[in-house]
Parts: sequence; C-alpha cells; structure tokens
Amino acid sequence: MSETELQDQVRQDRADELEAQLPSHVLAGVVQPKGWMKTWPELTTYSHYEQLRSLIARGFAAILREACPGETYEAASNCGKPLVFERLFEPGDEIRAQLLALLLALIEGEKLGPKVELTPERLAVIRSVLQKVLTAEDWESIAQAAAKQVQRQVMELRVA
Repeated sequence: MSETELQDQVRQDRADELEAQLPSHVLAGVVQPKGWMKTWPELTTYSHYEQLRSLIARGFAAILREACPGETYEAASNCGKPLVFERLFEPGDEIRAQLLALLLALIEGEKLGPKVELTPERLAVIRSVLQKVLTAEDWESIAQAAAKQVQRQVMELRVA
C-alpha cells in the first residue's frame, strides 16, 4: 500500500468514525445526509471524494456569484448549498456519469488538491449538472433567500 493510499485509508477510517457519532455528516459548512461518500463507490479514495465535493461546492459558488452580488450571495449560498448536496446524495445515472467524467478528466493530468483550477469547461459541466438536479422549487428558494437579503438591506436604509 502506497503512502497516499495509507493516508486515504486513515482519513476514510476517521471520517467513518466521526460520521457514526453524528446525526448528520457535515462538510464545508453544509449538513449532508449520512453516507454521502458511500453513494459514490466509483471514487476509490477519500481524496477523490473530497475533490469532487470541492469542485461541486466551488462551481455552485461561482455560479451564484455571477447572479448575486455582495451580501445576497451569502444568503443564496446558505440556502442553496444544502439543497445541492441533498440532491446529489442519490443522483441519477446521467448526473453520476457527468460528475465522474469531470473528476476523471481532472485527475488524469493534474495533481489532486483543493486548489485545482475551476476552468470555464469544468464550470459548464457543473452548471449543467446543477440545472438538472436542482428543482424549480429549489431555485425559487435560493432566489427568495437572496431577495430577503436585499429587502433587509433596503429596510436598514430606512432605519438608519
């Protein structure tokens, strides 16, 4: 077993221990259902799982930043992140295939790590996946969260 595989196994064992102790799994400030990683058995190492999760989270953030300036981004993100990971807990075959292709293309020529570039091509794949997995109601909730933040900011002007 290589050093990387050993480190991955140690991380996986620790993640399993922590997951068993919690009522829900928490990653990147997002409460996720238990076993999210286990729903992706094609990912052979914990590093691959973390890379996929990081790409999804950063892609979603980049997409929201395009539409939600300033503090509305935070409100939309806080509403949307849990929805994204909830929908990806049990993705359909098409979504799973798109995400795995993205990850495999990524790891083919680059070193795994949290700072892998989010290229326009990768962002386009993530955008396509999000458009398929998030429902109209999900997008409405995200939009309402951003709108409420704008309303709070405007009301603060009245009080100030």
